[in-house]
Amino acid sequence: MVNLSLSNTKMPITKTEAIVIKEMNYSESSKIITLYSLDKGKVRVIAKGSRRIKSKFASAVNLFNHLNIIYYEKEGKELFTLSEADVVESFNNIQSNIKVFAYASLFLEAVDKGTSDYDSNPRLFYLLLNFLRLINKSKKPQEITTLFLIKLLSLIGIQPVLNYCVKCNSKENLNLLDKVGPSYRQLNINEGGTICIKCKVENKSYEHLSQGILKIVQKAIDSKIPRIQILKIPDKQLQSLFDILMKYISYHLEGNFKSLEFIKDMKN
Repeated sequence: MVNLSLSNTKMPITKTEAIVIKEMNYSESSKIITLYSLDKGKVRVIAKGSRRIKSKFASAVNLFNHLNIIYYEKEGKELFTLSEADVVESFNNIQSNIKVFAYASLFLEAVDKGTSDYDSNPRLFYLLLNFLRLINKSKKPQEITTLFLIKLLSLIGIQPVLNYCVKCNSKENLNLLDKVGPSYRQLNINEGGTICIKCKVENKSYEHLSQGILKIVQKAIDSKIPRIQILKIPDKQLQSLFDILMKYISYHLEGNFKSLEFIKDMKN
């Protein structure tokens, strides 16, 4: 990152990498672009003239694009001015495949909802970038999205407690064993973790996490990006795990996901 000061204008210049995670029309000719940057975290810039076809920003500030950017900061302002934006990577399959676009949009929404402005997190930047690369070439976008959400939870500070009871911290009473079936754990989404048999409240809704799902989650947490792409989630567990993750993240980030509604509409 380069951060210089212009002596005449006293407006610091920031140069960094960034990913476009949100766009909004600002005027007849301009857009407000939300970026997740390597060095500054989430920032909002105005891309002047970007709605014009001949603008230097017209193709650069599209959703998902990985950019090298330069922007001007002004003291006391939350909206900065974009000066330069050069495309490093654009993800053609995401843009052209409606199903992939829908799931990849969940990445952007989750990062936007789960982060504060100007809170740098390089690990999160590279997680987002690498998973965009994965989903861009994947034939199973729901599987890639599920793995992304598992990895994301720890980086934004809302990873559920799975290896002890979130109420009493007990490990001994955590596993619930059905006498005629496999063991499983019960997740209390509101509490943010699993509940043991002693702390379980009757007539309260819990999400059942099978041992198979727990193993998948642990493998995803432990796997580095190069290896996570070889992790496969069986179809019978994929939808269940995806649904639980979306319930959990929607509750803890206090918001509905437009892209999730789009995915549901697409399936109907």
